[in-house]
Amino acid sequence: MFFPGELYDCRESLRRLRVSWFLQLVAAISRQAKVPMVQITRSIALNATPAQVWSLVGGFKSVPDWHPAVASSAHGMLGEAETRRLSLEGGGEIYEKSLGSDAMSYGYEIVESPLPVANYKAIISVVDAGGKAVFVWSATFEDLAEGAGLAAVTGVFDGGLASLAVKFP
Repeated sequence: MFFPGELYDCRESLRRLRVSWFLQLVAAISRQAKVPMVQITRSIALNATPAQVWSLVGGFKSVPDWHPAVASSAHGMLGEAETRRLSLEGGGEIYEKSLGSDAMSYGYEIVESPLPVANYKAIISVVDAGGKAVFVWSATFEDLAEGAGLAAVTGVFDGGLASLAVKFP
């Protein structure tokens, strides 16, 4: 035989159990949602003047001229920002938006990409080191695949630097 107080205690215990389970679920989802930001910088000293290197890599539209993974680039506008849709060798596209430029650098962000990254922003620059050029490529992003995003971006960067090393031996 149950008394009204015991029935209440049973319902209250069940409610507490549901609340506890719900809070544990929210905490687990929250832990998974926190993706750390990754930063990568690659650079290479080249046997050319900064002006020579910038004439090849400078500007938002030049990537197909020097990066072997990029077959072509289509340009457009997103509001007042310049955009590019890079068609990759072997298939796939990366849609990027310009963040602006100055004399020998420009910034961009990825809008859409098959890469396992989010909130990707990068800067490409050419620095004068005693009359010789140093090409610098830096990016920050969230790696959505526990290291696979960093590996993919590292491969993209290293492929570009290797190509520049061949063009400016």
